[in-house]
Amino acid sequence: MLEFLQRIEKTDTYLGKDVRGKFPVVLILEEAHNYIPHPKNENDANVSREVFERIAREGRKYGLSLVISSKT
Repeated sequence: MLEFLQRIEKTDTYLGKDVRGKFPVVLILEEAHNYIPHPKNENDANVSREVFERIAREGRKYGLSLVISSKT
């Protein structure tokens, strides 16, 4: 979703138009502990964690919001 929203303003249809944030999307992650596990140590790399951190940092610029729900 983030890449789509980042690239949409480069398409022929929207080229030169201010469309950033004009297509709001809310991504809701329920039971997030199942696919964003708690790191076992501080050096524990996790691809899904990095992806969702990027969405949380950069998504708002493009109208993408992130809601994370977890039991832990």
